[in-house]
Parts: sequence; C-alpha cells; structure tokens
Amino acid sequence: MSRTIPTVLLAALLASPLTAQAPFSALAVGPPLSVLAADSMGGRLVGTTGARAAADYLAARLRALGLTPAGDSGGYLQHIALERRGISDSSTVVLTAGTRQMTLGWGRTFAVEWGHPDSVASYDAVWGDLTTRAGIDSTFKAAAGKFLVIDVPDGVGLLVQGFPATGRPAGIIALFSSARFRVRALRMTLPPPVRVAGSVDPVHPPLVIVADRDSISATLGTLAQGPAGTPAPFRISPRLTESVLSLDGWNVLATRAGADVGRRGQFVMYTAQLDHVGRADDRAGYCRTVAADSICNGAGAASGAVAELLVAERAAVAPAPHRSMIFAWLGAEEPGSLGLRWLLAHPPVPIDSILTAVGLGPVGRGGRDSIDVTGLREYAPDLVRVADSVARAEPSPSALIGRFERLDDPRRAYCRTPAAGLAVVGIPSITLSGDRYPEFRRADDSVALVDADAVARAGRLAYDIGMAVGDGRPRLAVDSALARSLCR
Repeated sequence: MSRTIPTVLLAALLASPLTAQAPFSALAVGPPLSVLAADSMGGRLVGTTGARAAADYLAARLRALGLTPAGDSGGYLQHIALERRGISDSSTVVLTAGTRQMTLGWGRTFAVEWGHPDSVASYDAVWGDLTTRAGIDSTFKAAAGKFLVIDVPDGVGLLVQGFPATGRPAGIIALFSSARFRVRALRMTLPPPVRVAGSVDPVHPPLVIVADRDSISATLGTLAQGPAGTPAPFRISPRLTESVLSLDGWNVLATRAGADVGRRGQFVMYTAQLDHVGRADDRAGYCRTVAADSICNGAGAASGAVAELLVAERAAVAPAPHRSMIFAWLGAEEPGSLGLRWLLAHPPVPIDSILTAVGLGPVGRGGRDSIDVTGLREYAPDLVRVADSVARAEPSPSALIGRFERLDDPRRAYCRTPAAGLAVVGIPSITLSGDRYPEFRRADDSVALVDADAVARAGRLAYDIGMAVGDGRPRLAVDSALARSLCR
C-alpha cells in the first residue's frame, strides 16, 4: 500500500546539501523542482498553505547548508503582511424614483468598476454624455456633487475621463443591458487583488458603478437617455461596505559572509520568485485548467527558484568572495512584485550596501546557447558588461539576449520587472530568463517539460556573474534617476 510522504517530512528528507563537486548539474535540479512543483503545494498561491510549505522547504535546505538566516527573529522567513480589500457582497445601491424604490444587489444587478466604498449619502443624478465635446461641457457644468447616469448602448464601451476640480461628480452609474452587465460583473466580482496591508491608493477616483439597465427599467420604468446635464429619473443611495481579508506572504532570506573584512559589509544579492498562481478553481488566481488537471504546478516558474538554490548550494561550500551574498526567494510576486517591495521596505541589510542584484526568472525552458536578460543597458552599463563577459567565458557559452531594453516602450514592460524595482532604489540589476512557453499559468506546466540542463547552466551563470562583482573592486554605476523617470 503506497503512501504520500507529508510535505514537511519530504522537505526534511531532501534538506541535505548537494555535492561540492557538481552543484550545477541536471541531477541537482530534479529533487527540489519536484518538491516545489508537487501537487501538495497547490500551485503556491500567495496566502495559502502551499506557498508557506514551499517557503518552509527552502528554509530547511538553507539551514542544512549552514547559511546565515536573514529573515524575521533570527529565522529564514520574512513575513509579508498582505490583504485583499474590496467591496463586501452585502453592499447595495438604492435607487429612488418618486414613490418607487429599487435595491440593487452586489453582483446581481450592480458592481463597482473602481473607486472606494465610502459613499453613504443620497445623491441627485444627472444624465452624462462623455462622447462629444458639447456633451462633455454640459456634463461638467452639471456634475459637481451629483451622480452621473451614463446609458451605454450595446457595442459601445464605457468612456470615463478626468473631471475638473469644480466639476467632479460624487460618482458615476453606467447602465448596460443585462447580457453585457453579467459579463462585466463576472470580472468585477472576482476576489480583489492582493496588496500590501495598509497601503493607500495614490489616486482616489470617483466611484464608478455599473448596473443592469433592463432590471432597473422593469422596476422603475423605461429609462430614456436625457440630454447631458439634465436630471435623471432617480436618486442614488450607495450603501457600500468594505471587506478586508488579511493574508500572509513569505520571503525566504539568507546570507553568506564575505572573506574580506573591509568589504564584508557590501553585498551581492540573488533573487527568484517563489509563488505561483494556484488552482483553476480558485477565482483569486490566474490558473487555467487543462483536461481534468486544475493545479498549476508552475514547474517552469519554479525553475528560477531552483537555479538560485543551486547558487546557494555552491556558495555554501565554495571559497567566499570578498563581498557578502544575500539570497532572496520572493513569495508575493504574482500580485505585482509585492515580495520585492516588502523586501526593499524591510531590507535585511542597508539598501546602499547592496552593490548589485542578479535575478533568476523562469530559466527551465531556455535555448542551448542563449539566455534572455532583463535590464536596461542605459542604467546599468557596468553590470551588463560584466554579465556579457562572464557569459562568453562559461563552459557552455551563452549569448545574452536583451528584453524590455527600449526606453521608448509605450507599454513600460520593463517597469513591471524586478530589475526596474531594484534600479529605482539604486541597485544595478539584471534578471536571467529562458524562452517563453505556452504552458505558463496552465495546469500542464509540469516538471517533465523543464530542461534541467538549462536550469543548471543559468544557475552557474548567475553564480559566476555574482562572483565577478563580489570579487571586483569598483562599485558598479547605476542611473537610478533614469529608472525613476522611466518608471514613475
């Protein structure tokens, strides 16, 4: 009779160091990758027991290696305080037209496009038209302190734009046909995004409500769009309450002291993402089911974390570089680099003592002779030159292929990467990644698809780049002002 080994026991069994002779080998990749991408991890969605189990597994490996813990309270884990803050499903919106009244239900006849649930008053309403210059002018004149009612015809999108301070409405209610409302409400009633606990939105836009026009008409009478700025046929009373769900995320942190006492207070940092997107039946994630499989094991995503583990394994047994090393596995990256943001806000060492950072993305689907590098040459030319030189000298030389390196990229894709977040605070950084692959965020992203040789090669390259910086004498240049201006 076969039995499944409990995750904690499995972690303990595998928490033994690799051989000093060949940590950067395909054989070293399989065991940790199989643990991190196991069904028992449930896709490592932030805030779940699987994500914590993955963090505990890495902590056990680091403890067995004898690396110095750099997390909270002398441990390897750094707690990330997170939350989901959104509209409670008990919220309602009351519409009053003379003696008739209708209560809209959350997700059934209304939803919130954006804005904050702080409206408790009743408001007069006026028709709004934001599609023509004349309509906009008339809307602005009548909008201040009132709700705008916008009737959105089928086939037309909702247009909302900034309002002048003197014409800022209390909110907007956009009316859609029942079929279009259901489509929009399905998206808007998903669990709210994860954010750092207590964070404040930089912009407080007017409340925008979408509602089922057909249901309203059936109760209050036919709604005929009036001229912009004229009174709408009902008053609006939002009765919105906020729901806050606290979540726990975990970074995993360790250090290796440098050999040079004079430079031991300077650090080279390695980073990788630890979390993933969970299960397809979890509406809070982005996992796509494949056949009967609903767990996004994220083997490709975990390959970067494994490559960093190989770096840590090697660092634990190799002669130390002159400078010290920090290893960081970031446990809340899928929601928007929250693990990195937390680390930079609560650094284990002073930020200005971190000379450079080498990140490891999904490296398990890489080409045989090339690897993608995220990091603008304009802001970190020294680091890019070091990386290029090291890559050419590797036992299996690699060509570094730049990604997100255009300053004029209108998508600001580079700004959504860890390399950009580090550059903004003055840390030159690059991230090594493999080829993109179709199984990303799908349930068929399995261990069998990962190229273990590519993971080992990426780990060795990252280690050697870090060693070149760790043993080098000059401090690398970084144009943090450029990064801030590009990613403001």
